Amino acid sequence: MPSTVEVDFSRTARTYSGRIPYFQEFFDKVAVATGLDRESFVLDLACGRGEIATGLARHCGEVLGIDKSAEMLTSGRVPANVRLLRADLNSDAIDIPRPASLVTIGRAVPYLDPKIVIPFLDSATREDGAVLVCAAAIWKDVAWLEAYLALCRRYRRRQAAQGFAGRAFFRNSRWKLTRIISTRATIHWRPERLYRNALSHENLVQGILADQERFVQELKKILAPHKDEHGNISFQAMSWGVEYRRHAD
Repeated sequence: MPSTVEVDFSRTARTYSGRIPYFQEFFDKVAVATGLDRESFVLDLACGRGEIATGLARHCGEVLGIDKSAEMLTSGRVPANVRLLRADLNSDAIDIPRPASLVTIGRAVPYLDPKIVIPFLDSATREDGAVLVCAAAIWKDVAWLEAYLALCRRYRRRQAAQGFAGRAFFRNSRWKLTRIISTRATIHWRPERLYRNALSHENLVQGILADQERFVQELKKILAPHKDEHGNISFQAMSWGVEYRRHAD
């Protein structure tokens, strides 16, 4: 099993809204694929600001989001049927109201201890329920993406955590990959939003803020050829989820 990575996300709470958003069509697909209805209970682990919880709220009766960062939990708004709980999934004993029809984890798998979290999933998920490891990202064929990523790598203070899709995390467990649910669509952003996107990554924020002016200038050069007549950047992005379900031993 992979070792966990200890990361403090409190520094990125104010800029986390700069992340690539999840598309509502993605949540609609997830609800159909996993059979959510108004009676369903959804558990969102390492929920951050509650983006996934909010996206699924219209499709179920109740969502409980859990995260250890008070700064992240208080930096967003959630619907009335979403409750956010501060707890450390790697150490705290957590009581949930009932087993969940669906458990979601958004890009947090490398920060979770499988020795603790997998047994929790076993008890916190209905036997016919699913775990969905989610992410949203710029589509790989976007013309300026490689230059943008190369710029970000120069400001990286530590290696980004690996294994977001959960394959290594669930290896040797009863949880097996069953399918991938995805949606692709076009985003229209002001170039400045890509700066906020970079600041939303905890392994970049310290380095960028230490050399902010140069980063912004180089980012402008990368994006300049791709702006439309209104000064916006249009690009494809993808929301995806890797579904795991329990198989018999």
